[in-house]
Amino acid sequence: MKIEISSNTLDKAPKVIQTGLQAFGFSITRDNKKLCYTKYNESSNLWNFTYNERKNLFQSKKLTEGTSYYSEPVISPNEEEIVFVHKDNIFKMSINGESNQQLTFLNSSCYSPSWSPNGKEIAFVSEGYLYTVSSEGGTPNIFKNTVVGSEVFWQSNSEIFYHKPGNQNFYVFNRLTQENKLLVSNDSVGWVFSPRLSPDNLMTAVYWNRYPNEGLWINSRVDSSQKFLLKGIFVP
Repeated sequence: MKIEISSNTLDKAPKVIQTGLQAFGFSITRDNKKLCYTKYNESSNLWNFTYNERKNLFQSKKLTEGTSYYSEPVISPNEEEIVFVHKDNIFKMSINGESNQQLTFLNSSCYSPSWSPNGKEIAFVSEGYLYTVSSEGGTPNIFKNTVVGSEVFWQSNSEIFYHKPGNQNFYVFNRLTQENKLLVSNDSVGWVFSPRLSPDNLMTAVYWNRYPNEGLWINSRVDSSQKFLLKGIFVP
């Protein structure tokens, strides 16, 4: 774009010279006929790292190719498949990269996929709502009584933890009762991140930046008590 320099520049609107360049860090010749610029293209691929116990090393394998964008891979409970985000939708692939199946076909961006504990469904976020879809594909289910921000964690067969926009806490959504409850009772003290449910469903481990004890906390789901374990930044 260009704008005229004058005493009343603030009253003048800039004019578009060229669109679609994705340009930054540019330089223009004095006669305005040549432009040199940097074009930024973001891309990523998925890799598999497998530990070889006999050789005591990790072996890597590239699962995807090209200049597209692959993100948020999550391994299935049976450790045989992964789901991930590609082209704003949810895809599924064998953990060795031998097959690739698109699970959602929404016009809105999908993100934060999470497997159900039995591996039969995938939870994800789109348009600010919680969705689920069969791990074999099909029509997604939308839960409009949820307002989701960033992360989703499917923790038990009936409960899905999700982060609400602008809230410091996580909510627990019960698919059977359609209820939403706070994960941590006193959510006014710091931000809660990456909750993980214990095998007996009675406790959650979270990273909590609760001053002055920022770190790993254990929260009881029975009596809402909290226990500080370790100071630092953690992903449980």
